[in-house]
Amino acid sequence: MRLMHLRTWLAIDTDALHHNLAQVVYMARTAACGVVLKSNAYGHGAALLASVLERNAHVAWFLVGTIAEALQLRDCGSTKHILVMTSDWYGIVDAVMRRITITISDRSSVTQIVLAARQLQQRAQVHIKIDVGLHRLGVAPEEFAAFFTDILAIPEIQVTGVFAHLSDTDDDSYTCACIATFVRVTQMVPSSCVRHIAASGALWVDVLFDMVRVGTVLYGSWKSETHRMRLQDQYPGLYLRPIASWYTSIIQINQVPAGEHVGYGRTYKTKRPMRIAVVPVGYADGFARSFSNCGIVMICGHYAPVIGVVSMNLIMIDVTMIPEAVPGSIVVLMGDCDGIRPNDLSARVHTNPNEITARIADAIPRFLLDVNTA
Repeated sequence: MRLMHLRTWLAIDTDALHHNLAQVVYMARTAACGVVLKSNAYGHGAALLASVLERNAHVAWFLVGTIAEALQLRDCGSTKHILVMTSDWYGIVDAVMRRITITISDRSSVTQIVLAARQLQQRAQVHIKIDVGLHRLGVAPEEFAAFFTDILAIPEIQVTGVFAHLSDTDDDSYTCACIATFVRVTQMVPSSCVRHIAASGALWVDVLFDMVRVGTVLYGSWKSETHRMRLQDQYPGLYLRPIASWYTSIIQINQVPAGEHVGYGRTYKTKRPMRIAVVPVGYADGFARSFSNCGIVMICGHYAPVIGVVSMNLIMIDVTMIPEAVPGSIVVLMGDCDGIRPNDLSARVHTNPNEITARIADAIPRFLLDVNTA
């Protein structure tokens, strides 16, 4: 795909998306699949992915972080079940009116939901979140029975699910203990309620309940090296394909003598005469400043290092050994190649692959490589 009129863009490979989804469906066994589309689908483009997955029978839910994200999906025509997984009250009336499921995580969050339901004269659908060890949002396990009973007694609210988040899925014993707590406190929950606790990092557990929440794996990354080894050992032949490739192009090439400094702060000094390409992407676009002097990109099929400090709108690339690189040559910042996959890039700067993709600016155009919604 050559979109030379654009400064930078993302291409979303729907074949890779469907490949990853097939892997998830297999690992999920009898559990339904909920696709996590929060934070613009971890930077991949929530509306775009929703348009691909809307008619896919394997996807039962779309999961988001805010009511605004949920409303965006409804505005784009989504008819799937949508769950807002955090406590968010901005637009609560619209959420209830448009059949968006809301999370309740403490007693103080109930009042706004009841008021919205009364205003609309319809029941609000909610999932109750339980805190099994993350200590972020959720009802304490010892308080859940009374809390659940009280919520069931409110006529304006219909409880359709209960869930929790796991905090450390690389630790087997801790994760199993958290799941055991979830099992114990939800024994009183009727079978009509959807129970869910497993996200991408916990697809290895024995009990997946009624739904798995998938984001990282669906988008083609591993939560950690432990996660990769565990799942590939449990499911031989399993592999993932990153669904996004991030492109830009060279706008200028400079011949720089030996002994010169490159970029802000003079953090890089040329050791020999060099050809240095200037690329119109920077940290304002989501190409992290932490890639300064340690990032890598692909140009004309060759790897090239980022040199100097990543600035707000520009980076410099060493193309001395790539004579075919000229102004206009395509630069691959991220894609399905060794060294520039999200997992590879995140390892360079000691973060996780979700941060690499989620930081990509929403304003950057995203396109589908191959539309296949079957």
